[in-house]
Formats: sequence, structure tokens, C-alpha cells
Amino acid sequence: MRAQGEGDFDEESDSASTLVGFLCRAEHDHDAVTAARDDISTGYLQKFPICSDVLRGEIGVASDAALTRALERLELTLFAGMGEWTRCGLG
Repeated sequence: MRAQGEGDFDEESDSASTLVGFLCRAEHDHDAVTAARDDISTGYLQKFPICSDVLRGEIGVASDAALTRALERLELTLFAGMGEWTRCGLG
């Protein structure tokens, strides 16, 4: 797991192979993230102004991409014998 903490995002090839690298890639003005942000802003938020302020959204994955922060956001769901699911954080 320790190797996943290395930010190996390569902007030139737009590739990553570690968890932190994927977070950095997603944070880096990726087309899907940009399209989702624009859709949320124009399709929903602009319809709900507060006073005269028009709302605009921003999507961020991990401004301080670190393995610990990524693991805090993940959860593991385990099946516990009696038909119950338990949720456990990984961080």
C-alpha cells in the first residue's frame, strides 16, 4: 500500500498507476471533471441564485493528494455472517 502514496501522474501522457497518481490526474483539469462541473453550474446552480449572487460549482478531488487523505475517503463494506453489512473506513 505504501507504493500507492507516490504521485506518479504524468501530465504529458495523461497517465497514472498509483492511487495518489489517479487523484492528481483527476484533479488536473480532466475533461470529464470539467464537463461535470460545467453541467452542475449551468444546469442546476445558476437556477438558484442567493440574493443577486449566481452560484457556481467547483469539483475538487484532492487538493493535497496524499495516501492518508485518499484512504479516509474510501470505505470497506464487510459481510458479517448474520446477514448484516458493516462499514469500515480504510484510513
